[in-house]
Amino acid sequence: MRVAVIGGSGFIGSEIVANLLSHGHAVTLFCRDAARTARRFPAASVVSFDLVKGRAEDLASQLAGCEVVVNCAGVLKGGTGFSEHDVHVTGTEKLLAASRQAGVTRIVHISAIGIDHATTPYAASKLESEQRLLKASVAYPGLSIVILRPSFLYGKGSYGGSSAIRGLCALPGVLPLIAGGRQKFQPVCLPDMAEVVRAALTTATGKQVVIVDVCGPEVLTTRDIALKIRAWLGFSAPREMKVPDGFTRVLARLGDVFPIGGLCSAIREQLATDYVSSTPPSHGQGTLGVALRSMDDFLQANPSSVQDRWHAKLHVLRPALSASIGLLWLGSGLAGLAAGKEAETVLSTKGVPPRAARVTGYGFSLVDLFFAWEIFTGRVHKRGWLRQTGLVAGYSAGLTALKPGLWKNPYGALLKNLPIMGLLAVLALTDDDR
Repeated sequence: MRVAVIGGSGFIGSEIVANLLSHGHAVTLFCRDAARTARRFPAASVVSFDLVKGRAEDLASQLAGCEVVVNCAGVLKGGTGFSEHDVHVTGTEKLLAASRQAGVTRIVHISAIGIDHATTPYAASKLESEQRLLKASVAYPGLSIVILRPSFLYGKGSYGGSSAIRGLCALPGVLPLIAGGRQKFQPVCLPDMAEVVRAALTTATGKQVVIVDVCGPEVLTTRDIALKIRAWLGFSAPREMKVPDGFTRVLARLGDVFPIGGLCSAIREQLATDYVSSTPPSHGQGTLGVALRSMDDFLQANPSSVQDRWHAKLHVLRPALSASIGLLWLGSGLAGLAAGKEAETVLSTKGVPPRAARVTGYGFSLVDLFFAWEIFTGRVHKRGWLRQTGLVAGYSAGLTALKPGLWKNPYGALLKNLPIMGLLAVLALTDDDR
């Protein structure tokens, strides 16, 4: 069977693509970074397509020959140039139009449990995308639709809420728990989720549209999940610390404006909402014929590695490192503006015309402030970190030419730039969240 996977390079999509390929399906994978994804999945046909900016007609031409489409496209929070609605609702509408043109017979749509009582833009747009699918079933009687609503998803890797929990688990000696960690989930491991998706390709549902909760065989609280993951990582038992919900709400609101801390309203809501099925779980519970494993069974069969521990520690440390660099650029820029006359004097002594010296001094200060703004508003990415590294190297070279004695400064005026460049290189090389 030829299957198209929309968003096949993501956290969930990658697992689904790997599963389908291993079972002999021909996979057409749609993503934004086709070159990189093609290297990861050489057996798949990889197509570059942006669900927000692309046209339904172009998507339809690429879907030709595909019998089923699996829609994994999703964002926890909108970004520059797109919103949750753009991806979940407008994207679903494009997919429906393209599927009809291409003669697709079934859509398997990855949604989420609990969206009908959550309040975030993520949940609202996910619910609206389901409603668009239900409405489309009336207009397209030849199209069957399977909507899968998983609970908390986890795997060997992590993303979004699972990465946030890993980061909290890496804190030395303490485990912060929002409202005591009472939120309830029915965790599902990604390999089992991929098996459910594969079963959904051909399962006869008896209905044109079916909504299936994909929930594990046990109800666990956030506290339970965190303690299991912490033990899986090999970290010692922590002192549990109840964090008032009001405090995390404030931190999340700050994270919405300054998204460098890893916590935002969408993640806070995800970690503060129950994601359980209305049907009580039972031992050996199956979904579409797939037996779902308990969290203990999966974690024991997939022991953590040193890379998992690195990631957990870095996930919680990286925002602090980013903030420290942001404060460095902010302080440098403000200090440069305050001491502009001194910089002008230094440059003038080296033969630089006064006006050019003034413009140069203030110009570098503004660049510093731009980098600070870029970091604190979450707009900096790999190239941005590399630009900052280049500027620090340029500053060091320029100051060496102007004042070589700074290398002998007892406070390490220039020597400090060496570890700063190293830190910027680490931030650049680790700017990859999936």
